Amino acid sequence: MKTIFYLIAIVLTSCDPPIYSHIYRNNADHHLYYYRASSSEFDFIYPDTTIRHQEVDPNYIRGIRPRTSVNIGGFGTVEEYFQEFLPKDTLSVYFFHPDTLKKYPWETIRKDYNILKRYDLSIQDMQMLDYEVVYPPTEAMKDIKMYPPYE
Repeated sequence: MKTIFYLIAIVLTSCDPPIYSHIYRNNADHHLYYYRASSSEFDFIYPDTTIRHQEVDPNYIRGIRPRTSVNIGGFGTVEEYFQEFLPKDTLSVYFFHPDTLKKYPWETIRKDYNILKRYDLSIQDMQMLDYEVVYPPTEAMKDIKMYPPYE
């Protein structure tokens, strides 16, 4: 048994660690839900920012507690992720209030576009933000394409 453990440890430590990484930070006083639209997950990607799905797989909608953050990562670089999954070099990130998701059926959310905010982030935006996507938007994000616009 020890031998198997040591072999697994050797294999895991010899692999390159994930280098694609970015952070989603919730600076609001309430829980927050978000999802990222990419060609691997959804049939709508930038420049199409409509929400066309009848249902969104709950595995893709992620929550962030108030005043906390989550780190998203994978293998490869952020540039490779953008190239492989984002044909228009833009990542759209949608934020939802938990009350909206509880109160309304997905069809109503979709039809009425009941989102808190949508960011349309280029690789340059991600680099400028040091790979940290923050809700609500900060002053540093004022020139990033978002809906509703930065105020």
